[in-house]
Amino acid sequence: MRPRTPSVLLLLTACAGTQPGVTPLPPRPAVLTYGPWTGRYVFVRHRHVEQVFQGQPLVTDLTSHLWLSVTTSVGDPGLRLELVVDSARVRGSGLAPGSAEGARGRRFEADLYPDGRLEHVVRPSVANPLIDQLAFDLVDLLPLLPPGGARSAATWTDTTRSSGALQDMTLSIQSVNTRSTADWSAIDGGQGLEFNTAARFTVTGRGEQAGQPFTLSGEGQGHAQHWLGAGGRLLRLIRGDSTRIDVDLPGVGLIIPVMQQTTDTVRAVL
Repeated sequence: MRPRTPSVLLLLTACAGTQPGVTPLPPRPAVLTYGPWTGRYVFVRHRHVEQVFQGQPLVTDLTSHLWLSVTTSVGDPGLRLELVVDSARVRGSGLAPGSAEGARGRRFEADLYPDGRLEHVVRPSVANPLIDQLAFDLVDLLPLLPPGGARSAATWTDTTRSSGALQDMTLSIQSVNTRSTADWSAIDGGQGLEFNTAARFTVTGRGEQAGQPFTLSGEGQGHAQHWLGAGGRLLRLIRGDSTRIDVDLPGVGLIIPVMQQTTDTVRAVL
């Protein structure tokens, strides 16, 4: 970890002025909190799913690209977050045709609280698997902060919950997260505070497919790295998880084991 720059040095530098040809670094707040900012991003997801149905292995692989515009603005009681899907592209199997085209231009809104919680989410009222998944992903787009804001070299835990409809099922996910911060560093054209998260989560759900009701339950673990700039502006996100789920079809007396691995990257578009 690099030592903090003494405040007296910052004062002397400011008095001396900026040297020719040297670009001043953005400020590093001692305590990071969420404030107003705007950013454009590309969100890339790779998902690998393996399941066994009546003794036959089934494997699907899907890669999706979402280009997003995100804005946080002053609201009541904290901030208001707005997310727009500018464009989308998918490659692979397991997604209905036209999903990418149907996701373009869709808008989400939510209240962003000082600790990073997103509540009162208003999502597009369309049946689209990309939009459904993005509604789940919103809770993890930004990390939760400890009370009073985040500092370098801190550790804390929190619990997140998300639920909603996903294609032909409803899902609920509860995650227990251990978080820590490293130090500020140069990242994607800015100065970012690094957040590391280790998560263990459970998944439950129910639905109906081809006239057959089913329930599902499972658990998994994941990790994430966020880099946030001043005001909590997202600079980069790298995330991965592995999940084991059992799908129970009581009408036909089958339990289908499913293994899923997901890798996400979110990068600022400069």
